[in-house]
Amino acid sequence: MPGLTQVQSTLGSILPSFCVLVVAKACVQSLGARFVTALARRSETAQALERLTARTARAASVAGKLTASVAFVWAVTTDGSAMLEELQHCRPATVPRGHALAICGLVVQCLICTQGWAIFASFCGLHLCAERSPLALFCAGLALLEWHDVRGLISELIVVSIYASFFSMANDVWKTCGSAHHDAVAIATTVATVGLVRWGTLSLVSLFTKPT
Repeated sequence: MPGLTQVQSTLGSILPSFCVLVVAKACVQSLGARFVTALARRSETAQALERLTARTARAASVAGKLTASVAFVWAVTTDGSAMLEELQHCRPATVPRGHALAICGLVVQCLICTQGWAIFASFCGLHLCAERSPLALFCAGLALLEWHDVRGLISELIVVSIYASFFSMANDVWKTCGSAHHDAVAIATTVATVGLVRWGTLSLVSLFTKPT
């Protein structure tokens, strides 16, 4: 079986092609859904196909969320302390099981998720995996969080605080480890900044929007 280092190296080489594949899949899904919806207005068979497609998509989403969640929780509970120690001591990602589970969860999210922000965070997480950065596990958690339906001011503020913590963590890695982790810190900071702006805006909208 290939070792973790070989998997990370292979991931780095195929990541651009994988990105194109996922974008193409999303485009085909979107066009296909619109085509079926248009046909459903004229054909009972197309209406049945539309219902079947919707049920299949919901089932795939539930299965994907469950798989990614199990992978993330398993990685955190079994190897979380060792992966955090890697981060604190500026070491590359070498814990086999924990980082392999993070990669599996991120790949599942990229292939099944249809939400743009979650896919963006997942790709950044895979890039961190290819960079052999322990920050990948935390990015996987953020991608999983983006995939779930977060609503309400309190929930949105909690998400903002999580992104702020991730931003602070990336900053600490930069201060502690220096230029050796420059690329990984740049990716992590980008994810954190985008998340802070997005969820900060959503929380402000929720704060100043009166329920009707």
